[in-house]
Amino acid sequence: MENNKRYKEFWMDEEQDKKLSVWQEKIKDLFGEYGLYTYSFIPNGIGVEVKVFSHLTKTVLDLTDESKW
Repeated sequence: MENNKRYKEFWMDEEQDKKLSVWQEKIKDLFGEYGLYTYSFIPNGIGVEVKVFSHLTKTVLDLTDESKW
C-alpha cells in the first residue's frame, strides 16, 4: 500500500518568535497561565500571513512581516 500523505512545513523567523514569546508572557502574567493557541499560516500568493489566536484571551497576534514579501 502506497503512503499518500502530504506534509507542509511552516515556520516563524527569530523576530516573529520573540514577539510571540513576549505576548505569551504577558498573557501568563495577566491570567496565570499561557492557555491554548491556534497558529494560522495563510499563503496569499506573494507571501504568508502568520497569525496566532489565544483561546484564553480571544485575541489574535498578527506576526505577518510584509517587508519580507
